[in-house]
Amino acid sequence: HVTGVQTCDLPISESLRAVDQFSLGAWVRPGALDGWQPVFALASDAAGEAGVGLGLRASGPVVRVRQGGVTREFGAESAMALNTWFHLGVSFDAGAGVIFVNGFEMGRFNTGSSAALDLPASLEGWIGHDGRASFSGLIDEVVYSLRALDGSSLAMLAAMRDDAPEDTGFGCAESALL
Repeated sequence: HVTGVQTCDLPISESLRAVDQFSLGAWVRPGALDGWQPVFALASDAAGEAGVGLGLRASGPVVRVRQGGVTREFGAESAMALNTWFHLGVSFDAGAGVIFVNGFEMGRFNTGSSAALDLPASLEGWIGHDGRASFSGLIDEVVYSLRALDGSSLAMLAAMRDDAPEDTGFGCAESALL
């Protein structure tokens, strides 16, 4: 598992730099819901001039999009229980996105632009932190796809486990890039 203390920096390939479609799924078990709790982030650097992130707030899951130094948040109202595993997912396609919890659609958002998220060459990727904040809790089985998965595909990711992830440890290599 990845915790707020043991986080992963991800190597980023050229194929991730112009992001017009992507999907992300991850098992998360929040230990706290105060402030921004980043699960996954792609950003230009810790200053975050451009990037995208998925995380939690007390009100539920949140997608952050940063372009030109301006951050916008898109959230879905969903009660999040502390110390309980749940599957968090997002699908993004040409400026429109859908947020999922345990395979169920919880909210839709639109960035106001149909253009790709134009991420710079200095892009960095993180699991469990975003260069400024860290996730408090556990993260497991992160899957990142270079296409927009539909609701049934994200529901399949959530249903791939019969029970919650075991607390036996996690390595960054266990994350998957599809």
